[in-house]
Amino acid sequence: MMIRKLQKTDNAHLHVAHQSELVLLRNQVTGLQQEILAIKKLLKQDRPSLKQDHRIMVSTHTGVRMIDTDKIIYCKAFGNYTQLFIIGAQGEIEKTSTIISKSLKHVIEKINDDAFLRCHQSYLINMKYAIGLKNNKHIKLSTDTLVPVSRRRLKEIKTQLK
Repeated sequence: MMIRKLQKTDNAHLHVAHQSELVLLRNQVTGLQQEILAIKKLLKQDRPSLKQDHRIMVSTHTGVRMIDTDKIIYCKAFGNYTQLFIIGAQGEIEKTSTIISKSLKHVIEKINDDAFLRCHQSYLINMKYAIGLKNNKHIKLSTDTLVPVSRRRLKEIKTQLK
């Protein structure tokens, strides 16, 4: 017994569709969905290479500056101002830190990188420079800087450091 269904076409007329036509269309849709998933997976694999050249533009009191996010060690908030601590050529913190007139929340949105973690209300750190915890109260960075950790975020930081 052949099952028939009514199907609407583009010109608003009804069209009788055979079960074989419906099965064929369903298979085509399934194939297209699989291709879309494969493309999405490829795009996700390519994203880390895009982040290697991720830079942000910040306005400072001396003018506009482009900063590579990989060179930001940590950020410290002072109300509506944020101080960026950037790594220099010799692997040390630059002597003149960059202060911008934006809140830490704004900086987090601008950076938008998984390598950064807010460890305290006033601090954002780049986990690439994190070495370990000290007394469960501070994160030690590769520049020998100690950054405070809030008790609320301690568990998350421990999992990130493993």
